[in-house]
Amino acid sequence: MSVKIRAKNPSDILQTLECDASGHLLVNSATLEATLTAIETDAAALEVLQTSTNTKLDTLETTLTAIETDAAALEVLQTAGNSSLADIKTAVEIIDDVVIQDGTSYSGGSTKGAMLLAKDNSGNLKPIELDGSNQLKVSSVAGADTFEVHTSTHNSVGAGTTITSSAETLTKRNCQVGFIIDSSDSNPPGQCEIEVSADNSTFSTLSAGGGFNFVSGGTGKIASLNAAIPFPYVRIKMTAASGGTHNVVIKITH
Repeated sequence: MSVKIRAKNPSDILQTLECDASGHLLVNSATLEATLTAIETDAAALEVLQTSTNTKLDTLETTLTAIETDAAALEVLQTAGNSSLADIKTAVEIIDDVVIQDGTSYSGGSTKGAMLLAKDNSGNLKPIELDGSNQLKVSSVAGADTFEVHTSTHNSVGAGTTITSSAETLTKRNCQVGFIIDSSDSNPPGQCEIEVSADNSTFSTLSAGGGFNFVSGGTGKIASLNAAIPFPYVRIKMTAASGGTHNVVIKITH
């Protein structure tokens, strides 16, 4: 007993599959070749597709590696940034320590404050000090309470001659300034003027009045005490009186 195997042909009719004398299944070689060729073509296309895919995967791997590198660098940068922010925070907290609220009790060794500095005559900054009684330390300077005196001497000044003293630099602005003119004889100067300047170059006459008038200071002397001289430089211009020659001493005190 045998079983026949049938298959449907292209016309949808069932036909019995046949074998050759060796028992091999008879097939259409052209169809088989075409099928194999199609399989080879698909395999080649698949290989190309796989190669392209592998290339994309390699690119993706490179990109991921770069992202990991950037992430590591960012982590290092963030760590450095956090360290800098911590330093800034510490500095701000130290600055804030010297801000003390009104009414806060002083605690020795713990209360913080800013040092008070003052500039000395050489332009250097030095701290303000307290004495042993915790009072502001002030040093007395010899002659500090006395006037500075500038003396200008003019000998053998002829009658009617106008002379001018050298300029005096006022170290104390807007303070009382005194002018004394002392003649060697009993004749006081005929005319006196106070001249002031802002640059020690151009001098102008200070108007009389308001304490600037000269008055007799005794035989051969006249004087003027002034409330304020609002200029850094001052001098005296005077005209000698009649009666021969005069030895004149001009004093400016301030």
